Amino acid sequence: MPYMIQLIMDNQRLPCLYNLFAQDYGMSIRKGASWMISNLTLINADQVQLIMDNQRLPCLYNLFAQDYGMSIRKGASWMISNLTLINADQVQLNTHLAATRAVVGEWGISNELQAVIESNIISPLVFLLGHAESQIKEKVAWAISNVARWGYRGQIRYLVSKGCIKPLCDLIDCEDVILVIECMKGLECILRVGEAEKQLHGVKANNYARMIEQCGGLSKIMRLLVNDRTGNNLDGYGIEILQMADNIFESYFYDEEE
Repeated sequence: MPYMIQLIMDNQRLPCLYNLFAQDYGMSIRKGASWMISNLTLINADQVQLIMDNQRLPCLYNLFAQDYGMSIRKGASWMISNLTLINADQVQLNTHLAATRAVVGEWGISNELQAVIESNIISPLVFLLGHAESQIKEKVAWAISNVARWGYRGQIRYLVSKGCIKPLCDLIDCEDVILVIECMKGLECILRVGEAEKQLHGVKANNYARMIEQCGGLSKIMRLLVNDRTGNNLDGYGIEILQMADNIFESYFYDEEE
């Protein structure tokens, strides 16, 4: 597969792939082109950068904004989640799961994230996170969590301004543990920015913590703590969720509860 992908890149066939799903050639062709480009974003940073350099992200907006069916939207969501993994400090794009578990580094400007933002894709992503099928929600949650994790403060403020906090909070108690973890990672990164803003402006409250509480996120986090601590035989995901919930509560809400 990597050889075939590199062959597409070397022969400058990427614009042709974009045209296949940007034009009205039928659903099956759109679906195939969407998944092919999604695979292109999974290999390494150079190939992802070539996709960004083609400046074709704006055409993805239509795939999210219009009802092209679950398969195409799932492929497009996977594509965006892969693109948002790239960070200035990342030398190579590892496997999707490993990269989404990377340790949060310093905030810095990400050209890849900025390109996604300027393509107006965030708003339909937030809508899908709240209303799409669970398989799409998982990919969208990865993308939004990646923006929160790798973006600089202005990008995260933009993410919050598009309404991402409520759907992230709504999914904290869903049955998909991977989705819960990604949503909580996103919320924790947003809270970290809110804490930095609080200290920067010399105010008493973390505005993002207040928004999470107003959306019911705090009560769900507290229920996770109560339920998981009284439950038995937590698996690895359950332990990770418990640790994240505990860290979020202790770091950003404990003083308010007192």
